Amino acid sequence: MMKKNTLFWLAALFLTIIVVVGVIYSRSHFSSDYSSGSSPNPTPSLETKPAKSNLPIRQPSASPKPSGLVQSDVPYANLTQPATCQISGKVTFLSHNISQNESADLTYTGIDSPARLIKWQIIPNDALAIGPNLFASIKLPDGKEHIGVVLPERPVASSYKLSASMTYGRLVAGDVKVYEVQCSGQTEVLLNY
Repeated sequence: MMKKNTLFWLAALFLTIIVVVGVIYSRSHFSSDYSSGSSPNPTPSLETKPAKSNLPIRQPSASPKPSGLVQSDVPYANLTQPATCQISGKVTFLSHNISQNESADLTYTGIDSPARLIKWQIIPNDALAIGPNLFASIKLPDGKEHIGVVLPERPVASSYKLSASMTYGRLVAGDVKVYEVQCSGQTEVLLNY
């Protein structure tokens, strides 16, 4: 029993010596990397020279600061009536990825902000992607846009009926109040493949 105990302690001492020697060796062997105080991970330098480019350099300019909650470019004085919208036409799919827009349009009036939403309802319910769904990059306050449709991977029906609603804002007692209006009409989506 005493012999087993002695062998155990000798083995533990031997392993400890190997670990200590390994640590000392690795520190002395790789000390040039750490002696200057640098880390093994490179750090970006602020002294690098930018690559030359033939592109013109654009100088930064100040952006106008927002003035309160009401956008100054929105003609709220002219927007006194509720907004209106109408959808019409048909989108026919000739294959899963190819469609033909047959006067499928969203016509709208009285939209005050590019942040206003267009909400689409699909019958039967399916994961069609329909746009536009936001008035960003669309002419305001009145306009007409084509309706775009993307089918899900596995459509559940061969035809769909689309209806829509949209949000709009009106100035009420100095604050913008957001309303929602249901669009008249409907758009049909047909799968002819």
